[in-house]
Amino acid sequence: MAFCSFCWRLQSHPVVPYRLHVHWKGHGYYNKNSTISNVPTTTTTKIARRVQTHIGNHSFNLFYTKACFTNLSRTNHTTKSSESKDNQPLESLPYYPYLDERGFLTFQDDWGKVSVYAIYDAKYRLQYIGISRDTRTSLLLHLIRMPALCYYFKFQSFSKPSRTILNQVRETWIKEMSDCPPIGNSDATLQERWEGPIDIRRHGWLTTEEQQSIQETDENNLPKILKQICRRVQKEIEKQLAERNVQEVIRFDPKLKEKGLLDGQSKKVDVPDTI
Repeated sequence: MAFCSFCWRLQSHPVVPYRLHVHWKGHGYYNKNSTISNVPTTTTTKIARRVQTHIGNHSFNLFYTKACFTNLSRTNHTTKSSESKDNQPLESLPYYPYLDERGFLTFQDDWGKVSVYAIYDAKYRLQYIGISRDTRTSLLLHLIRMPALCYYFKFQSFSKPSRTILNQVRETWIKEMSDCPPIGNSDATLQERWEGPIDIRRHGWLTTEEQQSIQETDENNLPKILKQICRRVQKEIEKQLAERNVQEVIRFDPKLKEKGLLDGQSKKVDVPDTI
């Protein structure tokens, strides 16, 4: 399911503290009997007009207080609804939940492997904007590295991309969000965490005892100590992913652990249509 950006903004509008129930038919019908309170008449009229215009883009029948949903089959990106030679504004793109109801990544390779994407936390706050030539794998790695911040995403895919175009789109999106820039792009340390393996010595994973153990260990035994700590951190990450009901098959690179690094790779699996 994909979250419609307009409907979510309408629901979260800071100036309109009310419950809006709108029903429509055909290309748009605004129900004047909808419950609206504490809203100036001019504001109500403006919102009603925007809703009438907006709902013509939807193929479903009800809009309630939650952000509306569109069926993935209707917004499947094989139809190129987000594939374009032109730069699409970030705000115009729909939200997608990171995981489907079964615990698998929502993003599928046939949506377009090459893309520019934006990642949001559980409160729809923009965290990071990235580019990738294998978007599904990149999204999975982000989930492993920053599980607490990966809840929704937006993306624009490209069939014939160039590094220059991808970078231009990313920079345009970052400028578009200049009033609330993604901290994962503006903070060098956080950007490193989004884009590279987990470094247990630099990313705040060590306990006081572990820090002391590393300082007192000689170079020959250090890889063994780092590997042990990485195993402990791995269990913590796996616990966080289990709490999110992540069903993706994740394998961590054992060779990196001796360097104090932790990163994962996804084993390709066929997601069943039904369970």
